[in-house]
Amino acid sequence: MNLLLTGANGFVGKNLIDLFLKGSDYNLVCTTRNKSGNLYHQRIKWIVLKDFSNKIQWKDYLLGVDCIIHLAGLAHSSNSDKDKDLININYFATKHLASCANELGIKKFIFLSTAKVNGECSKRNKPFQREDSANPKNLYSESKYRTELMLNNICKNSSLSLIIIRSPLIYGPGVKANFKLIYNLAKFGIPVPFGLFNNKRSFLSIDNLFDLFNNIIKYRGELNELFYASDDDDISTNDLIKKISKISGKKFMIFKFPKKFILIISKIFLLNNQINKMYSTLQVDISYTKKRISWNPKFTMDYTLKRMQ
Repeated sequence: MNLLLTGANGFVGKNLIDLFLKGSDYNLVCTTRNKSGNLYHQRIKWIVLKDFSNKIQWKDYLLGVDCIIHLAGLAHSSNSDKDKDLININYFATKHLASCANELGIKKFIFLSTAKVNGECSKRNKPFQREDSANPKNLYSESKYRTELMLNNICKNSSLSLIIIRSPLIYGPGVKANFKLIYNLAKFGIPVPFGLFNNKRSFLSIDNLFDLFNNIIKYRGELNELFYASDDDDISTNDLIKKISKISGKKFMIFKFPKKFILIISKIFLLNNQINKMYSTLQVDISYTKKRISWNPKFTMDYTLKRMQ
């Protein structure tokens, strides 16, 4: 089995390479923009691309590939003009990649999307479901949804199976952005004043994401699906901090400051966006995913958090 992994030098890509090498016998074709620092292994073929664009001669690289896992693209967006240009480039590059895959008779195309296609937050204990309408709120989630629609159009009535994964926040070794901030607050025993915040969030361990990908790759039946994925164990952000503190051997220190006071201060110091992302509710329902391909998340949050120590 030969896999093409785009965006292989990102947080998710690096972890997947390690997990595929340890947990499968697949050969990997990995795209990267970096000429140096790439892991050498007899089962990895590196393709150095100056830019991810619609000018890439994919036919030179896709021969013998059975499945594509498409990760390349902006992980976050500031809604700047530069990001808008990059997203447009990524859109047409993905369209070009999928079209070439379709022409060459590749079996499966797995696209990692985001649960935020449905909105920045969900109602507590009312997780996003497959039947929910798309409601992207920013450039990043809009671009993911736009790409989903384009891929569906290409793969419709073709032999190329399309599997879209709408994921909540993914965590694991080397994680960045908001999860890294939460992790460092807990690991270093920094007191947090958010005791009155009571949200609930779905998270996805990189270990469970790998296991899901592996399950999809091995699935023998016809598969053209939109799947939600998570650890299937939603928790509050404060419980997450408590969990990391315990694993790190630090005392869990949280104070109950009035929400209004915190929100005013956060606006003054331009931190309101980060706090909203950390303490909003965002849950996904993975019951269809579990039933459709007989998959259940194998790895607990504790398991992956311990690997991050």
